[in-house]
This record gives sequence, C-alpha cells and structure tokens, in this order.
Amino acid sequence: MTEEIIRSIAEAESKAVEIRNRASEEAAATAARAEIRAAEIEKSSEEVCKAYRETQLKAAEADAEKEYRAALAEKGEEARRYAERLLKGTDIFVSRIVGRITRGDC
Repeated sequence: MTEEIIRSIAEAESKAVEIRNRASEEAAATAARAEIRAAEIEKSSEEVCKAYRETQLKAAEADAEKEYRAALAEKGEEARRYAERLLKGTDIFVSRIVGRITRGDC
C-alpha cells in the first residue's frame, strides 16, 4: 500500500512536470506570436502615420496657398483703389502741364 501511494505521488509529480513543461512551451510560443504581431502593428502604424502626415501636410499647403491667393487679391484691390484715388484729381494738373508745354510757357 505504501508503494502504491509512493508510485501515485511519483506519477503525479511526473504529470505535473509534463504540464509545467507544456505550459512553458505554450507561453513561449504565445510570447513569440505576440512579438511578431506587435512588430506587424508597429509597421502598419508607422505607415498609417506617415500617410496621415503627408495628407495633413498637403492639406496645410493647400490652405496656405488659398489664404495667400486671397490676401494677394485683397491687397491688389487695395492698391488699385489707392491708385485710383491718387489719379482722380490729376487730370486738371496734367492738362495744365500739357497746355504749358504746347504753348511754350515752360
């Protein structure tokens, strides 16, 4: 009876070692798969971030170009109005100068 108990304990210990070894192997395999998947996710994330950055950069450039064109048009219009104001009263002076030149009063 004692031998049976000892044999039963030895078998149980042997099974426990097998279970522990299998669990260690499975844990190592799971860790390896996790590392591979993490590397894939990292690569994919880098690509997504790079594409997002390029898209945002192009959008920012387009917005800046649009604002530049609008500011240029606005300042061009301001310059045109300013020139009109300056030239508005010059007709009289130009006529006088042309008259003096043509009459020889210079």
